[in-house]
Amino acid sequence: MTKLRKVSLFVMLLGVLVTLYSLPVRAFAKNSGGSYPPNGHTYSYYRHHTYKMVWEAPANPKKFALFAVQLTHNLTSLLGHGIRVKQIVVAAGPQIAFLMKKTDAANYGKLKRLSELGVRFVACHAAIVGGHLDRKDFFPFVGAAYPSGIVYLAKKEAQGYSLFTIGN
Repeated sequence: MTKLRKVSLFVMLLGVLVTLYSLPVRAFAKNSGGSYPPNGHTYSYYRHHTYKMVWEAPANPKKFALFAVQLTHNLTSLLGHGIRVKQIVVAAGPQIAFLMKKTDAANYGKLKRLSELGVRFVACHAAIVGGHLDRKDFFPFVGAAYPSGIVYLAKKEAQGYSLFTIGN
C-alpha cells in the first residue's frame, strides 16, 4: 500500500512539474518588446511615458487622512524623479464623503494642494443623485464621474490607468 502511495505521489508531482514547465512565461527584459518596463528601468521608462494612476478612495472615514498623505507622498516622489503623472481619485458610493465639505473638512488643505499639483478628484454621479446632494456640498475642485464611479474606474483601467486602493 505504501508503494502505491509513493508511485501516485511521484506521478502527481511529475504532472505538476510538466504543467508548470509548459506554461508560457513572459520576460520583461530590456528591449524584449514587453509592454511594461522591466524592474530597475521604471524611472527611465516613465520619463518618456506618462504614468497614469486611478485611485479608489477609502470607504472607511478613519483612513481619509492616511489616504491624503499617501497620495501626497506618491506624487512628490514621482515628480521628484522627473516622472510625468496623471492621477485621478474616484470616490464611488459611500466614499463620496471623502470629497464633501461637511464630512472631510480636515483634509481640505491637503486635497486642494494635490488638486493644484494636477490630481483630479471625481465623485460618483449615481451616489450624488441617490443621496440628493448638490454640487455645493463638495469641494470646489471635485468633478463628477459619469454614469457611476465603478463604471468610471473600469473605463480608466481600459484606457491604461493602473488601479490603486488602500485597505477599505
